[in-house]
Amino acid sequence: EQARGGPYQSAGTEYVEEDCVPDGEYTFTIMDSYGDGICCGYGSGSYALEYNGNVIKEGGEFAGSETMTFGSCDGPSTAA
Repeated sequence: EQARGGPYQSAGTEYVEEDCVPDGEYTFTIMDSYGDGICCGYGSGSYALEYNGNVIKEGGEFAGSETMTFGSCDGPSTAA
């Protein structure tokens, strides 16, 4: 299953996308159709990726895309 957002075209606008996902391993990819990221050549855009209440990736300077894998495929601990 994929969660998608966008297109985001209004300058100076904050967009928030939120999904509740079960524990697992996920891949986050942000793409820019112009290939110049979302910061700094034509504005000062940025993003922040939160997982379990913690910011685990943030940025804005990249070329066409940036990817990060996070979470774990390990199940919950069964140790007593």
